[in-house]
Amino acid sequence: MPKKHHKKHKKTSHKKETNKNLTTIKLVNVLLFLIIALIAFGAFVEYKYVEKNNTKIKVIEKKKQITKNDKVELNTGIFDVLDEEQNHKSKTKELDKKVKKVLSSAKAEKIAKELKEKSEKKAKALEDKNKSKVKEELPKEGKAKKTQEKEYKNSSVSKSIKNKANINLKVKPVVAIVIDDVTTQREINQIKALGLKVTMSLMPPTSEHTDSAKIAKQLKFYMVHLPLEAMAYAHPEANTLHINDNYDKVLKRIKQVRAWYPKAKYLNNHTGSKFTSNSVAMDRLFRALIRYHFHFIDSRTIGGNVVKNIAKKYHQTYLKRNIFLDNLQNYSYVLGQIKKALAFARKNGYVIAIGHPHSVTLRVLKNEKGIFKGYDLEYVSKIAAVEYSKAKLNNKASKELQKKNNQEEVIEEE
Repeated sequence: MPKKHHKKHKKTSHKKETNKNLTTIKLVNVLLFLIIALIAFGAFVEYKYVEKNNTKIKVIEKKKQITKNDKVELNTGIFDVLDEEQNHKSKTKELDKKVKKVLSSAKAEKIAKELKEKSEKKAKALEDKNKSKVKEELPKEGKAKKTQEKEYKNSSVSKSIKNKANINLKVKPVVAIVIDDVTTQREINQIKALGLKVTMSLMPPTSEHTDSAKIAKQLKFYMVHLPLEAMAYAHPEANTLHINDNYDKVLKRIKQVRAWYPKAKYLNNHTGSKFTSNSVAMDRLFRALIRYHFHFIDSRTIGGNVVKNIAKKYHQTYLKRNIFLDNLQNYSYVLGQIKKALAFARKNGYVIAIGHPHSVTLRVLKNEKGIFKGYDLEYVSKIAAVEYSKAKLNNKASKELQKKNNQEEVIEEE
């Protein structure tokens, strides 16, 4: 009996324990379900919240975009207005410029016409003045030019200008006759016997003519006849300058010439066709001549030499021989050349004619001296005065023209 009761009791206890475990499992399952439900609910709520926020952000961004677009559109409109205003200003400015240009053109044309008339009047006055008389002082640069200025002031041209009030008074054509190759007292006496104002050009002393410097002392006015290298010449003078002579040698030679002829102001070339055609050689010579206050007169023993260019480089008045009188030693020929020289003087205002102390040349000058009536027979210094005066007048006319051109340029710029 007790054994059975114990078994029964044991069974009942086991059953109760099983039921308790089942209840516990159910409670756990319910709790798990509730937890999952809560998690799901939380996730749902979070999703809705995020969705709501995203919608708000989209709305805000859309509003911002709309505002931005409005601003861009507004700015674009403003820029369009500004561009239109700028274009209007540009067109107005361009129109003003065109109007101004038209007015300036008319003004310029008027001023140019006035200047042209004024310039023509001045040019005519200068031309008349140049034809009627020489009324300009010489440049005052350097000792050499001062001596020429003094010479000009003392000349009959300068005196006649000072003494005559009528500017239309005619001045006689000037004739300067130069006799080259003078070396002896006998030749000087023969030339003086002509009774004509003739410029003698004396050769520098050599062993063949030792006194050519001494005999110059008695002369009121004379020139130096400087030997220069020729293309071809059978009997060149001693101490002739050559194109390959350096500057020191040329300078030494001119220094010696100055010592021999202290009163000489002018110098012309004896032969020299090769030398006067060489720029380097003539440049050296001009530098030396200027240093020792000589003025070069081109004998023109060859055409197309470089003397004029070198004279221009050193601001020296270019003087040249116009006519040779006695290339042929024939009476008729020499007389014919003198007539050509006078015709040249009538046309140009003056002439420089070169001859030599040949007996026939001196005989023609003596026998035909009446031919010079109506002409002013003078030393070459007077021709120099005329050339300096012409240079002054031309320079003045050039300045007037430059001034006119400058005025026209200013008008165009305005």
